[in-house]
Amino acid sequence: EMHLVHQASDGSLLVVGFLLDPYITPNSFFDAFAGKIPTSVGVVQQNTGLNWGALRTAVAGSEFWQYAGSLTTPPCTEGVQWIVLQRPVGVSPQFVKENNDVSGFNSRFTLPRGDRFPGAPTEQ
Repeated sequence: EMHLVHQASDGSLLVVGFLLDPYITPNSFFDAFAGKIPTSVGVVQQNTGLNWGALRTAVAGSEFWQYAGSLTTPPCTEGVQWIVLQRPVGVSPQFVKENNDVSGFNSRFTLPRGDRFPGAPTEQ
């Protein structure tokens, strides 16, 4: 799973979550990151020339979950709007390896659901 975190000018956060699958044809958007993933946490690297059209094509027509949640890594900020696509997106095994090499276990442990409930799937 990969999260793209976006911050609006008012400071509000939106996370778009992608379920990644190394067993289906890699999407060229994610393929562009292969060999460019920083080798240590905290390193910022700007990637230019991303094929946003390939990402748009991969998610077109995919249903998604939408809910209010929090960031999955410290500071675990609450009040974050989430959109998680239901259809997996293909990535290369190289992408998975490079990402795992630098991130390792990078999420918090599962919390009780409490009064949170993801909304019904929506079509894009």
